[in-house]
Amino acid sequence: MARRAGLQQQPARSRNCTETVADADDSKHSTVLSLLFSLEAGDVAEKLSSSVPYGLSEYDPVSEVQRINTTVAALSDAECKLAEAVREAKASSILTTGSVQLGHVGSYLRSRYGYLVAIRHANAVKRPRTYLRMLQHKYLVVRGLENLEGVDVLVDLNFRDHFVLPHSTGWYSKLLAALPHDWVGTAAGLAPLVGLMSAGMRLCFKQAGVPLPPWREARAVLSRWLPEAYREGAP
Repeated sequence: MARRAGLQQQPARSRNCTETVADADDSKHSTVLSLLFSLEAGDVAEKLSSSVPYGLSEYDPVSEVQRINTTVAALSDAECKLAEAVREAKASSILTTGSVQLGHVGSYLRSRYGYLVAIRHANAVKRPRTYLRMLQHKYLVVRGLENLEGVDVLVDLNFRDHFVLPHSTGWYSKLLAALPHDWVGTAAGLAPLVGLMSAGMRLCFKQAGVPLPPWREARAVLSRWLPEAYREGAP
């Protein structure tokens, strides 16, 4: 069943714990995309070598890293417990299949721990003129966690990868390193991290003197986890 996703209200948190683009419709569009992909391939790497964004001395990467750490540390007991189970499920998947398989992880969480798990296909149906701002993605949704009744907990096994730039700056690399490799938490908790990292990506491109690709815009990035429409199925 197709649904709309949104930020869900969630209870107070407790203790601390640790992109295929569719073909363009015309040659002009294709040229623009080619230039943007060329950028991400590293044509401007030499411009991205300074420790802080040029001309943007007010941007403090250290503070941004601290903000990321604070956000990640605000996970609830139930989310931390689920994160431990996810690590165990990933190890089982590697042992069983030779790699981390989303379906295996979901099945493991359901069979071994009794979690209510579904695989969500975000923005699964392509719509004309929206494929650069409504990005497709697939991840797990877990429901029924203690003190998080009625709230979807997202399990994205490649969360950090969405923010990797082929040739990033030293300061941006520090932001990236502060992100968890996997996200196990609510969309409300994830959204601030997306905002922080999207701002960092925008500054990287601004430092290089080139426009930010539309699929790197904060709203487009966030559409993976807050899709306008999605479908779900059993793992």
